[in-house]
Amino acid sequence: MAKIFDLENPVWRFMGKLVDMAVLTALWVVTSLPIVTIGASTTALYYVALKLAKDQEGYLVKDFFRSFRENFKQGTGVWLILLAFGIFLAGDLWWYSQWKEGIGVMIFFVFLILTVLFVMVAAYVFPLLARCQTTVKNLFVMAFVMSLKNFGWTLLMVTAAAGLLAVGVFVCAPVLMAAVGLIAYIHGKILNMVFEEYHLGLS
Repeated sequence: MAKIFDLENPVWRFMGKLVDMAVLTALWVVTSLPIVTIGASTTALYYVALKLAKDQEGYLVKDFFRSFRENFKQGTGVWLILLAFGIFLAGDLWWYSQWKEGIGVMIFFVFLILTVLFVMVAAYVFPLLARCQTTVKNLFVMAFVMSLKNFGWTLLMVTAAAGLLAVGVFVCAPVLMAAVGLIAYIHGKILNMVFEEYHLGLS
């Protein structure tokens, strides 16, 4: 009976992680509400998630806001670049999807490929910002190279994110309460392995 109340019990550890994911999700949502701060909040999200994924428990809220402050300027710049490029791609995809034949169809598939590459890069750029200090240009170059070189892991990350969100939207709405944190945590498990190859492991 005593084992049931042992905090090291796998069930309690799982519940603790789930609570952490819910707290992370709430922090991310609240700090993302101004929209322009999404870059800083996503960087902070991954800063904490990468540590949790490696069982380096710390002060979750304190670590989140420390990263938020330290990476605010650069995170905002990265976010605005991604937002502008994302809007550009979405507009072109919509426009050329109206074409049923000719060069418009070919251009649509070109932009579709660019959109896939965009999503792949976006999956790496904020975790990279959370792990290292470099220029915005280098962040995007590193994200592009890593996403292609580790295409299998990248595909798993994107699929896991889409799958979790789909479960939350179409199957079990309460999942959304922890979805963002869970996605970052799953990505953290993968990215910690990937980053070690580039000597970007946690300090």
